[in-house]
Amino acid sequence: MRKARRLTGGPHSPPPPKDRSVYAALMSGGEADIFLAYCTNALQAQKEIPDLRIVQVPEALAVSVRYGLTVMKD
Repeated sequence: MRKARRLTGGPHSPPPPKDRSVYAALMSGGEADIFLAYCTNALQAQKEIPDLRIVQVPEALAVSVRYGLTVMKD
């Protein structure tokens, strides 16, 4: 992993800006040319940088995710 940089989510990643999408900040700052991200994050970044282009991952490569929810009694 010598060529990859952990720009988000890692212990040594820069903290996300308080007033912006971390993806938009990194893209506009020239830290990244492309991100693989959830649609909600891509849409938020595009609100800040309208010129960003969102490309859907082809269905054959898309990953389905299931999330669980726990509700505490009382």
